[in-house]
This record gives sequence, C-alpha cells and structure tokens, in this order.
Amino acid sequence: VDTGAPVSYISDRFTKGKTAAGVSTDFSPMSLDGTFETPVYELPAEIAGKTFTMNLGNLPDELKQRLKLLGADGVVGMELLKRFPIIISKGQIYIHQ
Repeated sequence: VDTGAPVSYISDRFTKGKTAAGVSTDFSPMSLDGTFETPVYELPAEIAGKTFTMNLGNLPDELKQRLKLLGADGVVGMELLKRFPIIISKGQIYIHQ
C-alpha cells in the first residue's frame, strides 16, 4: 500500500493487450527528473471481498524490479483509500462494510 500514489500499480503482464483509458504522472526519486508517466487502465479488482473498477498503471522498469524483490505484483494507491474506509493492522487490510 502506497498512500501517496495517485493511482494503483500492477505488473504489465496483467495489462498486456489491453487499451489504456488515459495517462497519469507520478513521482519517483529514481527517475532523472523525479517524475514518470504511465498508461492507466480501468480494470476490475477485488480487495478484501469488495469488487470494483480500479484505475491501474504500470511502474517503470527500475520500480518493477524493486517490487519483484518484495514478491509483489502491484501497489495499492490512494484510490482505495478514497473509496473505502480501511484499517491496516499487523500486515492485514480491513475494509469497513
């Protein structure tokens, strides 16, 4: 979970062959100018039993490599926090019903 990310991110293996709905700009200290652009896809998602359409981008290669080291396929950004009241406790995500 990245509470500062304007969109959520997912591995490009999930967006391959899909049409982007737009483009988003985000911050990365690893980018030369500090920012990067990503295509944004509107895809169905299910988190903690809640199903909804989520805006998902693809991370640049250097950030994808860091996620791989963590064994993760994506990052949940601010969109989830804007849609649902959540609690993150001891590595678990709870979404208020």
